[in-house]
Amino acid sequence: MDTAAAKQALRQRMSARPRPSDAERRAASARIRDHVLASPEYARARRLALYAALPDEAELRELFEQARRDDKPCLLPRCDPGGILAFCEIEVWEDLAPGRYGLLEPSPDRPGTPLSAGDLVLVPGVAFDPAGRRLGRGRAYYDRALAGGRASVRMGVGFAIQLVERVPAGARDCGMDAVVTEDGVVRPERGRSG
Repeated sequence: MDTAAAKQALRQRMSARPRPSDAERRAASARIRDHVLASPEYARARRLALYAALPDEAELRELFEQARRDDKPCLLPRCDPGGILAFCEIEVWEDLAPGRYGLLEPSPDRPGTPLSAGDLVLVPGVAFDPAGRRLGRGRAYYDRALAGGRASVRMGVGFAIQLVERVPAGARDCGMDAVVTEDGVVRPERGRSG
């Protein structure tokens, strides 16, 4: 099976798994927040790039609020034309509004800023593996945004049920430096895996 077909098969397998209830999602999201806040990656981060969750993703609003109290600038992505993610600094969660895909995102008039060394980027995904490979939703927004020589730290965010033995990956897939779930932080032994 080629990589694209293997990815699609894994997406189908993951979508067939039972989803956490709202209460389970809230509890797991709070534990994920606590693991991120206790991590050395967060302690070292100059800025935090995070996302506004879809209904099946870990909720990061409380993490955003704590980062703002810790005086860490926060960047959230906006889906721009051409499949580009623009990361924009926001001060308050209420600055977000529904965007192209109904996701909460910064307004189009807010300028994007490049990711750089010292940034901790929290990346959602459909599945992750212990080697740091990530399966996204298939549009490659994050892979394009994280490609190249940017030295930001990449931390995948998901629930424990999203950890699988192996995620199929191609040359353009960006690996994670760590993966956080409600059970803790997994750090690949060899750093990013492509």
